Amino acid sequence: MEHYKCAVEIDDYDGDIIAAGTYSATPTLVTLGDKRIPIIWDIYVSSNDYSNISQLSDSEYVASVGGWDQTGAEFTVEPGQYVYVKYNETVSEPTGALELKRIAK
Repeated sequence: MEHYKCAVEIDDYDGDIIAAGTYSATPTLVTLGDKRIPIIWDIYVSSNDYSNISQLSDSEYVASVGGWDQTGAEFTVEPGQYVYVKYNETVSEPTGALELKRIAK
């Protein structure tokens, strides 16, 4: 999947709903055969329910995770916001996963 969206405590949203709080984002290690792939995911938090990720603004960007050093990130989302995870097209094809883990309320 090239991008993903989830709502934060929105009753009328029919997709995934997560609790508000502080999250840790950790990419999984991606390998093809014996070659390591530097997948990068960009995370955005917005109060807007966009139908297309191209509508995201730079001010809604919170972090990038992954890359050669497998960088993680922490970010906070409030009730009523949406979390968007977008594949950063600077390297190869979208492959791998991103784990979001709530670390604080």
